[in-house]
Amino acid sequence: MKKKINSKQTKGEIVETTKEPRSIIKYIVYPVIAGVLITVITFLIIGNKNNNNNSDTSEIEEIKKIYVTASVDNSYPPQYSTVLLTVTVKDQNNKAVPGASIEATAHYSSKDTRKTSHTDDYGEAKIPFKIGPATVDFDVIIDVRVRKDRIVKSTKTSFTPVAKKE
Repeated sequence: MKKKINSKQTKGEIVETTKEPRSIIKYIVYPVIAGVLITVITFLIIGNKNNNNNSDTSEIEEIKKIYVTASVDNSYPPQYSTVLLTVTVKDQNNKAVPGASIEATAHYSSKDTRKTSHTDDYGEAKIPFKIGPATVDFDVIIDVRVRKDRIVKSTKTSFTPVAKKE
């Protein structure tokens, strides 16, 4: 509160008055709002520029090496079941490699079965192999060949069919 002498009063009398609400809004509230808006707009502009730069950089980054792993969900499946082959592809920075082409060949005792697929956004592909009347106790080797751009890598995994339980 501010004390001021009213011009209608004598010099000895002091009258209490307050600042007008308009002056508080004009000198305090408006500048605070303007400062906040400037900060938010600046943050949004700088944030968008940084996001655009980061996405461009990750797209430009070249894949120099790939690492491939392959596994089956059941190493001893019964005859006439399905084995699910999972292939995972990562780059030199341990990041998923989407879109890599995969060729998997299962070598049974009587024939070879070839399947193709591509990795998803997580660098994985799941390929089912129907076993059918596969030879019991014969190790079925699955050769896996992966290609991304001009890089080719291979690996193997296997399963051994067991007699179907009646």
